[in-house]
Amino acid sequence: MRNLLLTVMLLLVTGDAQQDNKPTNPVDTLTGVLTSVSLDENSHIARLSIESGKGRIPHEIRCTTDTRISRKGKAILVAKLKKGQTIDCTGTIKSGVLDATNCKVH
Repeated sequence: MRNLLLTVMLLLVTGDAQQDNKPTNPVDTLTGVLTSVSLDENSHIARLSIESGKGRIPHEIRCTTDTRISRKGKAILVAKLKKGQTIDCTGTIKSGVLDATNCKVH
């Protein structure tokens, strides 16, 4: 009986520990039409402005040298982005700005 009780307690503790292993940084996604692209060559950061949804809600996306930007599966440079293109970016929203890790141009 004592062994059974210890086994049940161990399973409960293990189950709680496994629930704590959930990712703490969920991935955020923004999709919209590019309205502007600005490049800061000194800091190597690009700021993309997009509008999304029927209400054309403005959003800002920050891309660094670590951000992968692709079109049709091939990497492209930020300089190749054009106003009016649809872009889908994933990353983490901080202070209302998406710090992008991956962007796909459609």
